[in-house]
Amino acid sequence: MTLKKRPSFFFKVKKPNSSGLMQVITDAAPNLNKVTPALIRAVADSIIEHFSPQQIILFGSQAQGEATYSSDVDLLVILDDHHQLAPQNFRERSRKLSDLFPYRSFGLDALVLTQTEIELLQQTNEGEWDLILDILANGKRLYECAIPTA
Repeated sequence: MTLKKRPSFFFKVKKPNSSGLMQVITDAAPNLNKVTPALIRAVADSIIEHFSPQQIILFGSQAQGEATYSSDVDLLVILDDHHQLAPQNFRERSRKLSDLFPYRSFGLDALVLTQTEIELLQQTNEGEWDLILDILANGKRLYECAIPTA
């Protein structure tokens, strides 16, 4: 007996993600893979649950209201300096964040920096970090950790 493979544009899968949680992904036809505010909120909620960041900032076309069909989700995630991922370089942190969404049907570009890295680039920027400064000034804050008062 030969099993027929379903077309790649239509399937429902249940697979464990890296944390052992079951993740249900529904992929429909390519025209239905549009990024929605609900999807962005779900991505942010998952990041909050798994990374406990200080801030999550949406930037790019999604934040500016200029998203097209092919637009991805661009995020700046700021971690506390004492976070367990803080000692790793930002590329490794960004990869680990992307690994939270292994079966996604949308583009995701995430920059994951620590609070000290943000402060340092604000002090020493000579043009190479203008994108980050623009994100901090003009991005849409999806989440900001409430800082406990003493």
